[in-house]
Amino acid sequence: MRIVVTAHHWFPDVPSGGSRLAWGHAAGLAREGHEVYLVTEAVGTSEEKLFDADGVRVLQYAKAPLRSLDPRRAVSHQLAV
Repeated sequence: MRIVVTAHHWFPDVPSGGSRLAWGHAAGLAREGHEVYLVTEAVGTSEEKLFDADGVRVLQYAKAPLRSLDPRRAVSHQLAV
């Protein structure tokens, strides 16, 4: 089964509870034989990265430079992928 897991950040880059939970869940599903993708925001770079880690395909995309209430923010992450 193909599964997409989303998190604000990738756990090794920004250790936090939410990113740790998403990473653990994605890695566990990959160990069970699923095709798992983890989509997160890149930290400290404006480049998109796609790589494999423990059987999980990790996609990190750059955050759009928009203010928090800008209406274009709703679709900026879709355009980046």
